[in-house]
Amino acid sequence: MSKRTELELAIIGTLVSTFWADEKAKKLKENCFSYALQRLKPHYFHKGEHKEIFKHLVQRANEGEDLSTAVEKLPEKLREYAQTVEDYEVFSFDRFRGMVEALVEIWTEEEKERIGIQLQSKEIDEQTAIKKLADLEKYRQNYHKKPAEIVVNLLNSLTEEPAKEYLCYIPGLNADVRFRPRQVSLIGARPGEGKTALAVAMSYKQMVNEGAKVLFFSLELPAEELIQRYISYLTGIPVSRIKSKRLTDKELEKVIEVSDEIANLPLEIYEDVNLTIPKFKAKVLEVRPDIIYIDYVQKFVQHKKYNSLREFLNEVSIELTNVAKQFNVPIIGLAQLNREAEKSKKKEDDMPKLSHLKETGQLEQDAAIVLVLAKQNKGHQLKIACVKNRDGILSPTSTVEFVNGFPVLEGDTIEKEPATVPENLEFEF
Repeated sequence: MSKRTELELAIIGTLVSTFWADEKAKKLKENCFSYALQRLKPHYFHKGEHKEIFKHLVQRANEGEDLSTAVEKLPEKLREYAQTVEDYEVFSFDRFRGMVEALVEIWTEEEKERIGIQLQSKEIDEQTAIKKLADLEKYRQNYHKKPAEIVVNLLNSLTEEPAKEYLCYIPGLNADVRFRPRQVSLIGARPGEGKTALAVAMSYKQMVNEGAKVLFFSLELPAEELIQRYISYLTGIPVSRIKSKRLTDKELEKVIEVSDEIANLPLEIYEDVNLTIPKFKAKVLEVRPDIIYIDYVQKFVQHKKYNSLREFLNEVSIELTNVAKQFNVPIIGLAQLNREAEKSKKKEDDMPKLSHLKETGQLEQDAAIVLVLAKQNKGHQLKIACVKNRDGILSPTSTVEFVNGFPVLEGDTIEKEPATVPENLEFEF
């Protein structure tokens, strides 16, 4: 029996084994499955049955099913085969992980040979071959790097062009708060304190000034209402008037003027009140954005059973961090503060604290940047504090004007006196 066959049998045997001795064993299998999903693809397997079984398990996982359910739903012929390989099961995660990495190594070497053959037969040119080989090596080394490898890679990266990072455009914070690829950031506030408004304003400036392609997951507002907020931000017309469609002639002209610009923004809005992590990952893979916004993270829907909301949000944090790294993008998640934040709002200048995000579980711990917001001065100002900045300094709290429902960011002009609307005047658009 070849080494590759041994590895395939052990991996598939571990995943399809129905010997669920206890919860600890079940958790071990789920961890093994999660790791296999990250590192393997069906075509990495040589034997046809192994390819089909793993393909089935991947498809079921993308539909939100756990491993035991996915195994139960194997087609009859594959289920019969699975029963013959259960004895190859391994009972150690470290051993399973080693076998997965060994299979990745074997597949990588075979792929290198295929690339060489394609180059010799002139199916691909030298530049394409070099890129394919570099991608292969990058994937192979993606996990379990030795310190020496990390140091060498770091030194090499210092001579390369800096990775793209995006500004926040918040006066007083813009120099120190940067949204970097491979990082997750949070914007936390009580309900109605301006989270979505700040996200709209920042994302607009990132699109227009920095050419960022934005993927905005709107888990609460319909896409139409989010677009209305972009219109409101650009025109200075309160969103309530846009929604009610009661505009003056001048205001209607403003809306028409900005409509073409908004239609051509590098913006994709994904509206889904039932967004699961598998659907989220699939959409990111499809769009390949430069920066991702999520409004808001607690609105993700559980795709499998968890013991608590905190446990579920811990899983969300892990997956968001993985996506940020896998696609080399910044992710900015909006977050509702816990009830303690409401209780602590005893005076107008009381700001939320990092501890008010504890109910987000691991999200608060994993985030590189955490901003918190609170309206001040009877809602005419927005106070913004950076309470966590892993790669920078904690800048002084910034207080910005809050006009017509939006914070005034760097480069914005203020139009404080919206035109009055005559009674019974209505425009449809």
